[in-house]
Amino acid sequence: TTTTSTTTTNPVCRPGAVVGQCSIIGCPYMTHGWAHCRDGQCLCDAGHCSTDGVTCVAEDGEETFSFESLVQDEGAPIWLFVAFVVVGVMATLVSVFAVRRRRERGQLAEQLLPEH
Repeated sequence: TTTTSTTTTNPVCRPGAVVGQCSIIGCPYMTHGWAHCRDGQCLCDAGHCSTDGVTCVAEDGEETFSFESLVQDEGAPIWLFVAFVVVGVMATLVSVFAVRRRRERGQLAEQLLPEH
């Protein structure tokens, strides 16, 4: 008689695991799940862990929305946000300047026209 035994090992879920690298765009959810960027590395958020070294999942196996995860997730760097604000302010200033310039030209043209 021959007996065969099969053992299944559950992969260890490592909290705070490094699941990738990050730079400008942070740690994309579609790639890494619940992860945040710290010092150029994507780390699993609190309450999340990784079994494959790529994706973070909830430690209890249930995906839930967590305010703590949002606060901990740095997402895009602050300089990217500042750049968008600066571009917006510059576009507004250019628009205001163009409108004022056009109005001044219209008033100047009216003064140069002879009155009958």
